[in-house]
Amino acid sequence: MKQAVYPCIIVDDDSSALHLMAEIFKGSRLFRLVGAFERLGDAIDFVRKNKVALMVADIEFPEEGLAYD
Repeated sequence: MKQAVYPCIIVDDDSSALHLMAEIFKGSRLFRLVGAFERLGDAIDFVRKNKVALMVADIEFPEEGLAYD
C-alpha cells in the first residue's frame, strides 16, 4: 500500500531559517515541499490558487506589519 505524500509550503522572512526548513522537508517521506516564501502575502496568494495540506510559518513578519501576539 502506497503512503500518501502531502504538499506543503514554508514561510519565513529569515532566508537562512527558510533554507534550513527546506532542507529538513527534503528528507520527509510524508510531505513534499511545493513552495518556500519570504513574504506571507506571497504564501497566502499561493495557497489560494493551489492545494496545500500544510503551511509552516514564522509568527512574525515585521516588514509586512504582521505578528502573532
